[in-house]
Amino acid sequence: MATGTTATSWLASTAIADDDTTLQIDGSSDADYFVFTSDANGFLIVEATNVTGATKHSDTRGDIYGPDGQIATASSGGAGNHFKFRVPIVSVTPYLVKVTGSTGQYALSFTFDATTDQDTSASSPEATVTCANDNTDDGTGNIPNEICARGTRLQQERDRFLITITESGTLYVHTTGSTDTVGTLYGPNGGQIETDDDGGQGNNFRIVASVNPGLHIVEVRGKTTDTQGAYGLVTNFVTGPGAPVTPPGTDDDVASLQAEVDRLRRELNACREPVATDARGVLENPSGGGFRSGIGLISGWVCAAEDVEVRITTARGVLRRTLQVAYGTS
Repeated sequence: MATGTTATSWLASTAIADDDTTLQIDGSSDADYFVFTSDANGFLIVEATNVTGATKHSDTRGDIYGPDGQIATASSGGAGNHFKFRVPIVSVTPYLVKVTGSTGQYALSFTFDATTDQDTSASSPEATVTCANDNTDDGTGNIPNEICARGTRLQQERDRFLITITESGTLYVHTTGSTDTVGTLYGPNGGQIETDDDGGQGNNFRIVASVNPGLHIVEVRGKTTDTQGAYGLVTNFVTGPGAPVTPPGTDDDVASLQAEVDRLRRELNACREPVATDARGVLENPSGGGFRSGIGLISGWVCAAEDVEVRITTARGVLRRTLQVAYGTS
């Protein structure tokens, strides 16, 4: 095992020493270990590469472990036959990186991308897209709620949001707008809880996940490297077990509210129109020749009157009773 390397000022690393003096793997039973802690929340990128001048290169595999066990494993993704992974880590928490592989030497790099996007507990509105010179080499956008297309030599932009959960429950996260988004939720131990593409309205993602107390990270990116546009982020949290499948603010709720708004708008427009005196009232419940039996509610509306009376007759039209009903009250 070799001495650990601190890639940035964010990381404090401690290597678990063994007999190695260089970064190398001595057969399938050998492994190198590195322990890291960070003083910020963000994403750790660990990548193995070949060593210049080495007589034999290792074919590496990497594993990273958090407080609750293994977070990620990779045997490819890097240059040549080497591993590369990118996982979220939480400040103060120790993480263990294990390197195995075939006999040979390797180089190891650690980079850290701190999460500085805003903390969100409810929702954030759509941004005004100002993508000119907004993207950075590591894909971190400096303006939340907008996705910029990848430029020359730049990675795909990703926005990240911190959500602090104080008790177990169900977390609902989705975006709004016309931008085609993909969302990923990471838990306190750095592992991926869930990812979604088009589970929301239109091309928006929607994530519903059971979560435990701790810091969670929501990462938002565009569907493709050419995706660009603004979006809104909405989060809802329901405590305890048995949380409803349909969270506040879903399409069904919106449709129901919109129907009620449309009904009230029709009534308002009818009241504004000049109508005959005998056409000002409408019986809505029951309506269209319908009927009610037993104990129930009979209701309707009227535009303007001093008193409203309901007359109850038999099927032959014989008046049985006249009732004055509530009108003009809350």
